[in-house]
Amino acid sequence: MGKVATRDGESLVGFTTESSCAILTYDDGPDHNETTRILSALSEKGAKATFFVLVRDLTCSISLLREILDEGNEIGLHGDTHRRLPSVTARELEHEIRDSRHLLEDVLGESVRWFRPPYGSQNIRTWRSVCDAGMFPVLWEIECRDWEDRPFSEYLQPIRDHRENGAIIALHDGFAGDPRKRPKILNRRRLTEEIIGLLQDKGMDTLAIGAADILPDCSRRTRIWLDRVDSPDEVS
Repeated sequence: MGKVATRDGESLVGFTTESSCAILTYDDGPDHNETTRILSALSEKGAKATFFVLVRDLTCSISLLREILDEGNEIGLHGDTHRRLPSVTARELEHEIRDSRHLLEDVLGESVRWFRPPYGSQNIRTWRSVCDAGMFPVLWEIECRDWEDRPFSEYLQPIRDHRENGAIIALHDGFAGDPRKRPKILNRRRLTEEIIGLLQDKGMDTLAIGAADILPDCSRRTRIWLDRVDSPDEVS
């Protein structure tokens, strides 16, 4: 099963390694248009990524999930409804984490190791539920804020500014928030291509989480990541 989180709130945000690499992750998919375009960009660039998927439309996306895996990428769980988990009931939490994991594993035919909470929101109760379900909570060190309309160069600035190996980068291949707030002009394929290009200019390979986790010189970089207070749902 691999390592488990041992401190309350302990979550994976990157890897400490001498290997020149960064870890690409995508949330809120699969989306038949966006995910397909991103997969094409990854393939052309020789890059890999971890996709944190929502299971709410899983039966309509089985072939796309298979394509993600067949191309050497990885799938993690992002829950079902994309609600902020500290706000849900115990039974709803069971559904979002344990039931959703079982459903995803049944479709994939393999175990799911990683969980990213929607909005990056977790408290002790939800964090323990993830760990008890046999998954490791994953957050990020770099966020490009690609869920909002911004000048394209601003999406890339966090990549330009970051120098440390092993950072987990949070991106999106879907949009689970209010449709009225969906970015109207963002080309996610181009964004993926530009990010990989910037990382390659730094001599960095782009990996999925699981591939980085087995590098011989690699150790998990974690931090305590807990909400200060429970908050209502919002777009992020």
